[in-house]
Amino acid sequence: MERRAVFCLLVCALLLATTTYAQELLIAAKKDGKWGYINISGQFVIQPAWEDAHPFIKGLAVAKSNEGFGLIDTKGKWAFTPRKGPIQAEVNNNRIVLANDLGKWGAMDLKGKTHVPFEYDAMQSFQNGLAVAGLKTSQEDI
Repeated sequence: MERRAVFCLLVCALLLATTTYAQELLIAAKKDGKWGYINISGQFVIQPAWEDAHPFIKGLAVAKSNEGFGLIDTKGKWAFTPRKGPIQAEVNNNRIVLANDLGKWGAMDLKGKTHVPFEYDAMQSFQNGLAVAGLKTSQEDI
């Protein structure tokens, strides 16, 4: 009988954890040419207003609007002032790799603080705390 009670408690805890996680899950969805985020019921939690939208990681997602691109929170608010330029949308090791409006690449943390100066001609996402970055030495090289 005691085993059964422990089993029931474990199942209840698992169901509670799964339900809590599912309530926080937001999925990028497109409507009328704009991206927003829906919950698991299919309801828009963040209204479609974005030109591009990526998955949430640690409560932040890469998004692009006519203002620029950056990270938004689960309420659809910018985590930092949006920036112009291209973006490599992967968020790894709490860093986001992106380019400034001059086309120079660097990396910021999830709060918008620069960690790798914007001085590179190319840069890849972080893996295991490291990122590959390069400078042009000629027209053919990066």
